Amino acid sequence: MSSDVEREVNIESCHTSGTACQRAADVTLAAQREKVLQRLIDQKLIWQQMRAYLDLTKPGQPGDPKPAATTSSVFATQSDQCSGKGGWSTGLQSYGITPQSLHQYCNLQAAELAFVDQRFRVSIHIGQDEITTYYHDRFVPEYRKTSATPPPLDAIEADISTLLMEREVSLLLDDWLRVLRAQSHIVILRPVQVSQ
Repeated sequence: MSSDVEREVNIESCHTSGTACQRAADVTLAAQREKVLQRLIDQKLIWQQMRAYLDLTKPGQPGDPKPAATTSSVFATQSDQCSGKGGWSTGLQSYGITPQSLHQYCNLQAAELAFVDQRFRVSIHIGQDEITTYYHDRFVPEYRKTSATPPPLDAIEADISTLLMEREVSLLLDDWLRVLRAQSHIVILRPVQVSQ
């Protein structure tokens, strides 16, 4: 999984550095690698569950997650900024990433998100009372800190509902991943540092 961690760190660094055509110095810190490793473990657990529920070798089945071609939308800003000096492909190469591997990565991420969404969203119902409570207790006070008049509830009700839905999905996913980790035998082999 070490090469997976390096690939993930490179993709994350490429995306968060602001532009793929400028490689940031020393972006592979130990804390970032550890965070990426934990996220990859979660991802592997999710993919095991996906395989258990779906036959991913037969696309187009009802309920199958359909990966979207998200590469261009996710990295559009960086691509626009990299018009000179070899452009987008050169910028990706500085991270050890090919356009094809980035496209594959984005499709896998989209499939994972679709699966998580399908698994949890159907069990969540956001009621009008939750929306109203969030509007009055959280949204309006935060909005007023900017000395602006908050929009009426009916103008942002759908946005609040989406926000609350995403929060619930995230909480359910976190709980599910804790259970999967507890039921799994996870061993992390770390390279031994040899002093000279």
